This record gives sequence, C-alpha cells and structure tokens, in this order.
Amino acid sequence: MNNNVLNDDYVVQCTQRWIDIFVIGLKLCPFALPVIKNNTARYVIFRNDKLSVLKSFLNDECTKLINDDTIETTLIITPESFLDYDQFLKVLARVNNWLEKLDPDARFQIASFHPDYQFANTDYDDKENFTNRSPFPIFHILRESSMTKAVDSYKNMENISERNIAFMNNMDFTLIQKLQNDIKR
Repeated sequence: MNNNVLNDDYVVQCTQRWIDIFVIGLKLCPFALPVIKNNTARYVIFRNDKLSVLKSFLNDECTKLINDDTIETTLIITPESFLDYDQFLKVLARVNNWLEKLDPDARFQIASFHPDYQFANTDYDDKENFTNRSPFPIFHILRESSMTKAVDSYKNMENISERNIAFMNNMDFTLIQKLQNDIKR
C-alpha cells in the first residue's frame, strides 16, 4: 500500500469539517444545514484520474440518487486526482457535458470546489476565493428539484454570492488560514 494515499475516513472527516466550519459555520450556503442535520449527504471517494472511469462513476452516482430519495446530495471527493486547478476546470467542463447527456431531464447539476479555487479576475490569495476552497477537489451533485425548492424559499437568492464575497473579503486573513488549518487537523 502506498503510504502517501490518504485514508478514506480522514478524507471524509476533513470534508465534513470544511462543511461545518466554512459552508455552515460561516453561512456560505443557507441550504447546507438541513442536509447535514438530516444526514442526507453522501460522501464518496474517487481515486482514479481516467476520465472514462470518472464518467462511469458519475453515472453510477446519479443512478443512486435517482433510486434512493433518502440521499439529498452526493459529494465526489478526489483526494489524489485533478489536483491541478487548470486540469480540474477542464475535467469539470467534461463532467458538466456528460451530465447533460446522462441526465437529459436535467434532474441534477454540478457544483465544484477545489483547494486552489480561484474566481476569474482575482489574484490567487484574494480572500473571496476561500468561499469555494475545499480540502480536496470535489464534484458536488445536487438535485435540481432541491435547488429549485431552496431558491423558491430563500429571499434574495441572487445576493448569496455577493454576500459571501463581501463577508470573506472582510475577514482577517490570519483567521481564514487558521480555519483552513483546523479542517485538516
């Protein structure tokens, strides 16, 4: 066994801490708390960099979501794959393309998170990038029906991104770094 391979439990625990600390704790996503509270998020580890294998894996995960309505959302975590952010973006484009073909009824959408996430027209160290910086690359499959319901129930949906950016930009950078370190403890 390769000693550099991260243990699955550790990968999931870091991801869950990131969700608890950043996503829920900093209120970056107002829809996450019920999913976590109700234990309806599925965490799966993908350890391969072959696109054909990822496509099959994505298809299997969408099928699981279709067949099991107790799963609200799936996070495909890739702790050793797609670590280069530019490569990740290329793969993300492919994943979105595949999803359109796998799911012509548009039941799902993909959100993405990455340790080196960077919004267009920002510098790497700009604090707003931390709104989408996860401990590992993640392809997050969301049910479209859940997103529609959440959007319909949330006032000022269009302001979430702006609020998050302003919030992060007003945070002390040392605190952001401390929170990032707490995730991988």
